[in-house]
Amino acid sequence: MITITTRPYSDAEKQTFKKSRSLYQEIESRIMAFIGILFLMLLPFLTLNHFFHFSSTFQAWACILFIIADAVIMIIYTKRQQKRYPPVKIENRQVEVIHVKTRRAVKREDPEDFGAAFYLDVYDQGKQKTLFLWGQYLDELGEGDEQEAAFPNTEFELTRDKNTKNLMDIRLLGTYFPPERTLPSFSREVLKAGTYPLDGELIEGSIDEIT
Repeated sequence: MITITTRPYSDAEKQTFKKSRSLYQEIESRIMAFIGILFLMLLPFLTLNHFFHFSSTFQAWACILFIIADAVIMIIYTKRQQKRYPPVKIENRQVEVIHVKTRRAVKREDPEDFGAAFYLDVYDQGKQKTLFLWGQYLDELGEGDEQEAAFPNTEFELTRDKNTKNLMDIRLLGTYFPPERTLPSFSREVLKAGTYPLDGELIEGSIDEIT
């Protein structure tokens, strides 16, 4: 069984949300984008330099111009994104609470340190469906030897931001049970094409049909 409800952020969740959006994370994402754009700019220049051997002075001035151009692109892109996708005020943000009861699970192996994945058998409004969960947070709950394992669990509750779908909390309320079987990880072709379910996706069809 699965039930999905929404509610406003609690005061404690608001404080946690503000802390999670740390300056470090913002700077890290901007730096990675800056480096990526700069690399795309430098790649053709370095290729030409291999053939024409530009002077060191010319190379220095070219790098300065690339950095300035990169900064301008980042500023323009950020402003456009903020206009197109204005941030939701914390007072208006909603929490999505997913309560799950299940006794059947199929595990999928971790492809490249993305975390294990599980297909969970659930009923949604009387209809049999499959909940797909995937992420390193499941590994952190503990799995492996039955004495130490905690997931899959007969009952648990996921709390996530309704807008971003980012996981905020997971509470285990039942007992561990072993998955029925383990599937191989997604192939490189599937990962490249992106034809795999997303974490938290509720898939139409039973677990037997999906797996």
